[in-house]
Amino acid sequence: MMTSYKKALFGIGLISLLMGSCTSDNVEELYGIPEDCDVSVVSYSLDVAPIIANNCTFSGCHLNPNAAAGRDWTTYAAVYDGKDLIRDRINRPVDAPGHMPKGGTLTTCEIKTITVWIDNGALNN
Repeated sequence: MMTSYKKALFGIGLISLLMGSCTSDNVEELYGIPEDCDVSVVSYSLDVAPIIANNCTFSGCHLNPNAAAGRDWTTYAAVYDGKDLIRDRINRPVDAPGHMPKGGTLTTCEIKTITVWIDNGALNN
């Protein structure tokens, strides 16, 4: 038979165990999308073009038609024409052949931004 003291200790231990199992997971940890990643309205000029410029259009990559990959991502028309290739390459695992950007990765929010832009018709906005 348990004494009052043992019951109290048992109760405290049980409460501690239950409280310790609570977590404060955020949206990014649960779903891979940062809480501040608002993709409700995605613009090519304000959202997508800067991602491409910062990660793809530099010497040896997609800076001009003579680039190593043979694609120029510096214009809307080129990005629009290559949107399906872009979607495929940014969603590959980092260690998979053909993953882009080479030697790095986009953030979850950047990938989501480009994906939403393409899914919404890849408008020149």
